[in-house]
Amino acid sequence: MQVGVDVGQTKFLYDCDGMRTPGAIKLGWRYLVEFLRDGRTPIRAISDEAVRQYLPFLCGPGAIIELGAPSDYYRCFAPVEQNYQITDYSDRAAFKVDMTDMPFEDETVDAFVSVFSLEHVQNYQRALAEVKRTLKKRGRFLLIMPFLYYYHAAPDDYVRLTRSALLAELKGYRFLAVESLGSRALFVAEMYHEKAEMGHTSSWLRRAVLRCMASMFVASYIWRAANEEIYASAILVLCEKA
Repeated sequence: MQVGVDVGQTKFLYDCDGMRTPGAIKLGWRYLVEFLRDGRTPIRAISDEAVRQYLPFLCGPGAIIELGAPSDYYRCFAPVEQNYQITDYSDRAAFKVDMTDMPFEDETVDAFVSVFSLEHVQNYQRALAEVKRTLKKRGRFLLIMPFLYYYHAAPDDYVRLTRSALLAELKGYRFLAVESLGSRALFVAEMYHEKAEMGHTSSWLRRAVLRCMASMFVASYIWRAANEEIYASAILVLCEKA
């Protein structure tokens, strides 16, 4: 499959020289209502906002390849005209890609994005090596990987890395942004947000009561958003191949 516009240096709409990390991801008060209605989990909500802020730095005339995507959920975060390819390893995937043995030639991909997928790859180091092999010079990689986040098999869940360990695995890249997503308040709220699709079998009443209890922690984060590395639910890295 042809994924790049040419074999030369990749091009992007936004330069990252002098880029500043925007700070803690903010959630509006509308999210509190969504949370009480059993909507997105707190870490999903701040991860979505993080992707919304950082995905534009992958946009350009080339292609963005999303790895391990069970749906086109994040496709709508990119401009309509952006060449955005969705891949997964499941049999029902429109474009089946094994992250440990990708069907792309060396230095042909402009940008990769991986959101809550690398933890499902047993040989994650091989997957990272494949990303580096296939990225063009100065190609970009947006990665969000869970840390203090519960086990979620799809079909299995293999690994968690600290911020330091993840940056060590990405040695050789130019780091454009590194964020610890989450805080103690959101960590507590996450624990009490029981989702039926995540395997919880509690009654609707128990789940509703727990959400009401946890809502004060969500409100605390909305009131004063802060990233706390020691309570990070996920780590975000935006990097560029040297």
